[in-house]
Order: sequence, then C-alpha cells, then structure tokens
Amino acid sequence: MADAWKSFEASPQREVKSGVLSDSIETKIIPNVPVWTEDSSWTYTRGVGDLGGASTSYPNNVGPSADPWNIWDGCTPIAAAQIIAYHEHPELYEEGYYTEEYKGYMTSLVDIFHHTMGTFDKEDNPGWTYWCGYHGSDACDGIESFASEYQRLKDQGIVSWSLKNNYDAQPTCSWGLCWLSQYITTPDVKIEVDQQRPVLLQLDNGGKATDGQGPYGDHSVVITGYVWDGYDIQYLVIHSGWDMYDHYLAWCNWGSDTHLVKIYPNRR
Repeated sequence: MADAWKSFEASPQREVKSGVLSDSIETKIIPNVPVWTEDSSWTYTRGVGDLGGASTSYPNNVGPSADPWNIWDGCTPIAAAQIIAYHEHPELYEEGYYTEEYKGYMTSLVDIFHHTMGTFDKEDNPGWTYWCGYHGSDACDGIESFASEYQRLKDQGIVSWSLKNNYDAQPTCSWGLCWLSQYITTPDVKIEVDQQRPVLLQLDNGGKATDGQGPYGDHSVVITGYVWDGYDIQYLVIHSGWDMYDHYLAWCNWGSDTHLVKIYPNRR
C-alpha cells in the first residue's frame, strides 16, 4: 500500500485527486497544497525558511530576513501559512517551491502568523502556540486576525502580494474540553477535503507516521487528504511541517486533547 500511496502525485487541476489503491481502499488528496518548513540552518542553506536570533523587531523581519525569535518559527504558524497560501496564491507553489518569490511569500506568512497567534519560545519548547480556546492569544485568534494584519503590512509596503480572503477558524472543540465528547469525526475531515479545504490539526500526543516520522507529540500539521476503506478513514495525508513531503498518519493516532480546526475563506 505504501508504494501505491506514492503514485498519487499532485494534479495540476484544482480538484481533489482520487485514486483506488485496492478493491476497497481509496485515497483522496487536495492537489497543490503548498508545503513548507522552517526548522534549521540546514534547510535555510537549501533555500527554505529564514534564520533566527536577530535583533530586528517585528514587523521589520517579515519575509526572508532573520527573525528575532528561534530559527524554528513554530509548527502552528507554519501549518496555517500552508493553508492560507493554498487559498490565496497556489500558483506560487505550482511554479516551484524553491523560487525566491515562493520563499519570500511563505516566510512572510509564517512571520505574520507567529505574531497574530502570539507564538513564543518556551525554555524547552520554542515556537509554542496555544490551542484554540485558550484564554489569551491562540491559533484560532491568529487565523481570524491574519487578514487585517496582512492588510496593515501591505499598506505599509512590507508585503506586496494581493489578499483575496478573510478567514474564519472553527475548532471541533475548545481547549481543555475535547475529552468530553467525540471531538473529531470522519465527516469533519471528509467533508473538508472533498470541498478542497485543507484542515489544521493540532495534535496532542501525536504518534508516528507510517514512514516512521515522529512521534509528533504536541504538534500542528496540515491535513491534505485521507485514505478511505469504504466505511471509515484509515489514514490522514498530512504535511508535517518538518520536511517538504506528504506523510500518512493513522486515524486516531493522537491524544484526547487534539484539536481539528476548519478554516473557511470568505471573499473580501
């Protein structure tokens, strides 16, 4: 099955890519969802991400300039940036994810989300963002305030790409309350993917992907597809934010405080 998964590559058309893996197993993947990471000097030297530890303050660091925080910008800003880039300018990814324009755009989005989400560096955990429902700044707050902050920076000439949408972020449960009910269901994912809307998944105690990456622990990823056995979802197709590849995570391979956040673009 792993070899079959690898055969489903992104389609140039803007429609969900569907393929039959066997008589009973099918995969669906949203094509051309931008992929990104900003995790190390190694990736930076290969044209991905920006550096950290600079004396520059926000918003003067927005873009490929070095940031005033850790080189790891945070998994949630990186995940959200991929989703917003899909809704705003997927053509930049389609033209090649090692182009200078794509790098400039993605580093700008990540830096803005780092600010709007209130992401911060804990002593033993850099790039920390609170789950949706936290009493202070959190992931959903940052997504919903992104458009106004982006427009403010655009008016100042700090960013130049157009902005098409405002965004609503709707978690399937609130921080600290997910264990009270069935917090993530198959329709939550299936409907979003079928409607070509990538989903933010904030993992609690996330396990390993099928290729051995992980365990993810407390980590945010992007859901770009799923593997369906005719009755239920068996695996999620994800961008982990740790590299530039697709990975497959078994359904429910996570803890009870995991948040699924549906992100809805609304035309400006």
